[in-house]
Amino acid sequence: MPDAAILGQLDPIANGITTWGWDLAKASIANRYVVGAIVSAIVAPFALAGDSAGRRLGWAAISLLAGTWGQILLFSDLIVPGVLLFAFAVAAAFAFGSQIRCAAVRPPPCSAWRSPRLRR
Repeated sequence: MPDAAILGQLDPIANGITTWGWDLAKASIANRYVVGAIVSAIVAPFALAGDSAGRRLGWAAISLLAGTWGQILLFSDLIVPGVLLFAFAVAAAFAFGSQIRCAAVRPPPCSAWRSPRLRR
């Protein structure tokens, strides 16, 4: 069976997740402020770059940061600030996510994409 040969190569990864997954989750929760700082350091340049592009692309990264810190505050038993940050993240995702145009959904008109038969 070819599927068994392919899936058999993933056994070490699956075993590692089974063995270390819960320990990594507990360590992430125990060091939640460090994890939040790392996520913020990675996402903040994307937010600044998207914001400087002038197309409101930075709001997606800001909503990701708000959701991340909302989760951190919830794990820290700070319920009201955590829920407020989550609400801001969801509102920002709905408000600004719909304004980001995706080229795959509606490609710009281009005569090179048309078949020669359609150019008539």
